[in-house]
Amino acid sequence: MFLASSEISFGNIPTSSSNATTKRNTVLDPTYTLSYSKVLAEDTTLFSDAPYLTVTADEASFTAAATFSGYLSYNWLTFSLKSLYLDIDTSFSSTLSLTATTDAAYDNTFTYSPSSLFYGVTVPGVLELGPELTFAVDAEVIASEAVTITTELDIGLTDGNIHIDLLDESDTTTSGWVPTYSVSADISGQASAEFNPTASLKVEIALVVFGGLIDLSTGLTAKPGFDNSFVLTADEEVDLTGVTGTSGGTCGEGLLLKSTFNFELDAFATEWYSTDLYSVSIPIVDECFSWE
Repeated sequence: MFLASSEISFGNIPTSSSNATTKRNTVLDPTYTLSYSKVLAEDTTLFSDAPYLTVTADEASFTAAATFSGYLSYNWLTFSLKSLYLDIDTSFSSTLSLTATTDAAYDNTFTYSPSSLFYGVTVPGVLELGPELTFAVDAEVIASEAVTITTELDIGLTDGNIHIDLLDESDTTTSGWVPTYSVSADISGQASAEFNPTASLKVEIALVVFGGLIDLSTGLTAKPGFDNSFVLTADEEVDLTGVTGTSGGTCGEGLLLKSTFNFELDAFATEWYSTDLYSVSIPIVDECFSWE
């Protein structure tokens, strides 16, 4: 009898196929889980634009785990994809201690990405599945004069869940992704400046079905980070090196520090769509370091 449809699922206990003359069932086991940790050597240079800017990681570590499952149904009578969805559960944490040194006025954004983790699964002629985890550090550096800026941040995301329906964007949903975070920042020099780092995690699945009949990649990008703004409100001749202590008021003579936590979660399916699932911006610091 002619094979009318094929179904493929992974992340389940294998079961026997039924009605095999009209439907082919392929069940992959086990659920695919990737765990990945990366620790950079102390004082790793993340970016250099000599002689204007150098950004180093005094400390940098990343940890993530992702579990994948999914389902596909293809109709051979109509040569059409009837169903295709993926479920991804993940957690992520990062600790960064960064120093940016400018020798003059500067305004630029850079990206640093250490090696990724890739794991391939192949069922010849039926399915090629390639989950991948990639970390990255992005940062915007703006300074009006020569300055050294340091920031330390800890970011954690727990119980992140996403259901990606590749045929129906409206059925793509997310839950969890509860962030924990802390940040500190410091500046030395006579400048107004911003140092805005983001530690991102990209979870991507390359999927090739039936020898290339379906060929796509899908996944999510989680981007937690901080905007740190240093605004000098004192006289240009004031040397900020070594200034400590805080006070309230209007910050008429001192350094204003503002820090905001930002988090974005995007889902993508290269053949069909990209969508913003969730975003939040939370002010966490608004202080005047003053000597009035």
